[in-house]
Amino acid sequence: MSFIFVSFLLGFHVQIIENKGIFITWQSKEPLKEVQILYSPSGKNYYKVAIKRYSFPRNNIKDTFLWVFEPVNFKILNKIKEKAKIKLVYITENNDEKEEVLSLKDLKLTGLFKIKEKENKVSNSSFSFDYGTYPAWPMFQVDPQHTGQYPYAVYPPLQYQWTYTLDYNDFLMISASISSNGVIYVGDGGRFLRAIDIKTGNILWERGLTANVWTTALVNDTLVLAGTSISFDTTMPTLFLINARTGDTVWGRHFPGLFTVEFQPIVVDSLIYVSTLTKNKTFAIDIKGDLLWDIIIDSLNSPAGGGIVYENKKIFVGGGNEIYGISYHTGDILWNFETQSWIDVEFPLCGADKVYFFVDSTLYAIRQGLGSIDWIKNKFRNWIHPTPSFYNKMVIISDGANGNIYKLYSETGIEIWQIHPVDIGGVTSIIITNNKFLWCAGDNLYCIDAENGNTLFKVKYTDEYESWITSWFWPIFYGNYIIATHKKNMYIYKGAEFNSPQNKDYFIFYPTLVKNQGYLYLNINKGENLKIEIFDIIGRKRKVFNLGYVKRGLNFYILDLKDLSQGIYILKIKDKKQKFLKGG
Repeated sequence: MSFIFVSFLLGFHVQIIENKGIFITWQSKEPLKEVQILYSPSGKNYYKVAIKRYSFPRNNIKDTFLWVFEPVNFKILNKIKEKAKIKLVYITENNDEKEEVLSLKDLKLTGLFKIKEKENKVSNSSFSFDYGTYPAWPMFQVDPQHTGQYPYAVYPPLQYQWTYTLDYNDFLMISASISSNGVIYVGDGGRFLRAIDIKTGNILWERGLTANVWTTALVNDTLVLAGTSISFDTTMPTLFLINARTGDTVWGRHFPGLFTVEFQPIVVDSLIYVSTLTKNKTFAIDIKGDLLWDIIIDSLNSPAGGGIVYENKKIFVGGGNEIYGISYHTGDILWNFETQSWIDVEFPLCGADKVYFFVDSTLYAIRQGLGSIDWIKNKFRNWIHPTPSFYNKMVIISDGANGNIYKLYSETGIEIWQIHPVDIGGVTSIIITNNKFLWCAGDNLYCIDAENGNTLFKVKYTDEYESWITSWFWPIFYGNYIIATHKKNMYIYKGAEFNSPQNKDYFIFYPTLVKNQGYLYLNINKGENLKIEIFDIIGRKRKVFNLGYVKRGLNFYILDLKDLSQGIYILKIKDKKQKFLKGG
C-alpha cells in the first residue's frame, strides 16, 4: 500500500496506513526553507493540506507528515484515487521552487480505509470553570494587533508542571488559545481538538473534526474557533465554532476557496477574519457562521503572506509581494503597497499607526492610513522572521534562526539595543508581560529584561533541541503559567507566586546559587531607600546590596551571589531607620 518516488532533489514516499491516514515522508538533498503538501481530487485544481516551514535551511532534512481525516468509505476512496494526486512543492535556500507529483492510482488500496477511534483519554475528574481569574490568550500574539503584550506580570524562576505529547506528527505547528477558564485548547496532531486543564494536564474533552487541527482562536471566552486541513472530500467544513465548556460543535463551515485553515483567525467585535493560502483569499464571517464578504488579494498562489492583523477599523494582510489595507466592515481595498520580493513574515504587526512587516532582510514600517513608507531598516539576515512585538512605542524583533533580538524605536527604527541570548539556533515570537519582561523560545525558554536586554532566566527543554523545527507561535501564557513547545511536546511551567499580606511590607527571596543569582520580590507600601544585608549562619555579614530608592508596590531584583559558597544564609532588608522588613 505504498509508492516511492525518487528525484534528484529527494526521496518522496506516500503510504496509506490503515486506521491512521496518509503518511508522507521526504528527504532533501539540498537545504529547504519550506515544503508545501497539496492535494487534487481531480488532478487539476490543487489545495494545500499543510505547510512545513523550517526556521533554518539545513541539508539532508528527513521529515514526515501524517494527513489524518474523517473516515472515508473505501468505495469513495477508490473512485477518487483514479484521478486524485498529491503534490509536494519545495522552496530551497535560494528561493527556487520545485515540485513532485504522485497519482494516487499508483497506490494499491485494499480493504476499508477507516480511521480507528482512539482510546478515550478524557478525564472523569470534576472540573470547575473559573471565568475571569486570569487574562485570556485569545489569538496569535494576544490581540488583533499582534503586539505580543500579555496583560499579566510573570516572574522567574519557573517550575516545571507537566508535558503534553502529540499523538500524531513530530512538531507543534498549531497555535493554541487559552481562555480565562484555565483551559488550553490544542490539537492532537491529527483531527482531534482537545481541552486540557492547565493545572493538572487532564484532558477535559476532545472533539473529532474534518482533518488535522492546525489552529485555534477564542471568541468571547466561551467559544473556540478551530481551523483544519481539507479532507479527501473538499466540500467538508474546515472552520468550526466549538462550545468551550462542553466541546459541542456550534457550527462547521466550508466556503468556496476556504480549504485548509492554517493561519490563525482574528476576532474583532465578534466578527471573524480568516485567510487561506489558496489564492490568498480573505474572509469575514459573523458569529453565526454566515459569510459577510470575501476577497482575493493576489491572483498568484504565492508561498508567503496570508496572516491578518487589525487596527483602527482596518485589516491588513500580505499576499505575495504586496500588503493590503482593507475596510474591516466592507472588504473594500483602501490601498496596496508593493514590495520587491515575497513578504517574509507570517503575520504583520500594528502599533503607533503603522504596519510592520519583513521583506527579505528589510523591516518595513508603513502608514496605516496611506500605505506609504514611514521608515525601513535593512540589517536582518534571516530568510523568514517571526512577527515583531510592540510595547511603549518600541518594536521588539527576533532575527529568527540567527538568534538575535533587537529593540527599536517604533517612530524612527533607531536601534536601542541588540542581544544574542541563545547558545545555538534561533528564537521565536517574543511576548512582553506586564512587568516589561520578554519571553521567547529557542534552544531554551528565555526571560529577558526589556529595558536593558539582560537575560534573567532560562529553562532547557527535556528533549534534544533541533533549531530547524523551532515553533514560531509559542510561548503563550495563562496568568503565571507559561506554555512552550518543541517538536512533539508542549511544556507547561509556572512562574513565581507572590501574594503579599495586605497593607504590609513584605518580600520573598528565591536563591539559585547554582546559577550564582537570587531573585528578590519586594512589595512596600511607601517608597523609600532600602538596603540588603546577607549574613552566614554564624552571624558574619557577607554581602550588602544598596537598592537605593525603591518605589511603592511590587519590585523585582536579581542579586549577584557568585562569591557566596553554597550554604545557609540570613537575608535582612533595612530602611534608613534600620527597621527590618518581614519576608520569606
